[in-house]
Amino acid sequence: MKSTTNTSELYYFYTIGCAYCKKVDPIVDQMNEGGYNILKLDLEEPENRQVMNELKEKFPFSCGTPFFIDPSTGNNVCGSRDKETLIRWAAGEKIPPLQQPVTPMPRIPLLDVSPEEEDKFKQEYTAWSEENSHIENLKTVQEMLASPRPKSQAPTPPNANFTPSQINEWKIKYTTWLEENSHLENIVPVDTVLQRISARSGPSLEQRVGSIDAKLNRLMRHLGVQ
Repeated sequence: MKSTTNTSELYYFYTIGCAYCKKVDPIVDQMNEGGYNILKLDLEEPENRQVMNELKEKFPFSCGTPFFIDPSTGNNVCGSRDKETLIRWAAGEKIPPLQQPVTPMPRIPLLDVSPEEEDKFKQEYTAWSEENSHIENLKTVQEMLASPRPKSQAPTPPNANFTPSQINEWKIKYTTWLEENSHLENIVPVDTVLQRISARSGPSLEQRVGSIDAKLNRLMRHLGVQ
């Protein structure tokens, strides 16, 4: 049975390759199927980044993805949450922020590092866990080391100033890295990385037309035309 709790337009900002976004995507889809109106906005799209920046000016906040916000009130949720929590947020309830660490978590070592490096991480993570015992459901050091880890650092992605030959060189290196780390989940494909770089370098004519259409649609919804 469809819910009629809140049919006003809500925003969900996400990024491709975001593991936490992947967890909440099915929840958002279920809520939309149940009668909610949550607009999914990919932050790799220039138009959507502009929307995010405008909301930051109106309702100061700091968050990555996933990020949920009611554009009419500024009521927001930062980070991955369960369906029950998101339903409460959609109904207008203020959701407390996730508990934040006192200090940054030590970087988990690459796969197949030396025993000395793993021992160093174990000591640092154990100390960090004790310092941040206020955070619920912290993983143990054994769970951290058992999680999928890359065998090496990924090649630094090209920027908008790279020449075609430099981009091709990066593609070869990155493709090799992908093959070596096929055991990892949510790895961003070569073409997706290049599309993101292209998007950051400036919108194409097609993107600008799409941006205008999106703005008109939002304006019409705001005026009650749609």
